[in-house]
Amino acid sequence: MTETSFLSGQDVFFAGAAATSMYYTLDDSLVYDTVDSSFKPAASECRKSVAYNWHFCGNTRRTRIIRDRWLAEMAMWCEWNHRGHLSARTSSVVIKLDCIQVGSLVAQFDTTLLTGTRVFAILFVGHVECMEGTGLTMLDLPLDEEEVTSITNRASATVSLLTKQYFAALVPEGMVVNHDSVTRGF
Repeated sequence: MTETSFLSGQDVFFAGAAATSMYYTLDDSLVYDTVDSSFKPAASECRKSVAYNWHFCGNTRRTRIIRDRWLAEMAMWCEWNHRGHLSARTSSVVIKLDCIQVGSLVAQFDTTLLTGTRVFAILFVGHVECMEGTGLTMLDLPLDEEEVTSITNRASATVSLLTKQYFAALVPEGMVVNHDSVTRGF
């Protein structure tokens, strides 16, 4: 993990480039541009949305990134190419998390400890694939908090179920498991 400074107008990443890092925003000075081929206004027409903090000029959608957000999270869970261009409007500092280094560190842990992370990754990528299957395009922008909470809750429930099944397979025959206590059944 590194703290990286960007000058006004400096590029953080480009559309189409292989994504190997996630980025955490520390301020409100970044903008994310992506081409939206489904929106084709007249060349001089622009639309703005205060609610979503984005606007269209031509067929380019510009999003102002607010602080305390992760960008390009898909790079952590699968092979990913950036789908937009991130740059600094003014001097900016971001935290850059190298996904390859994280993967190397995680590989050193006992695999049973990583079950939750793996389940979350599978559900996260599956959610994005479902979104894209309905015609939505996943960008380098974060998912809504409600979506991530839902995925996290599903992962937690799945891990709980897997853990119960795992320990049930370890319990000797004749043993009864009652909540947190184990008693010998007769």
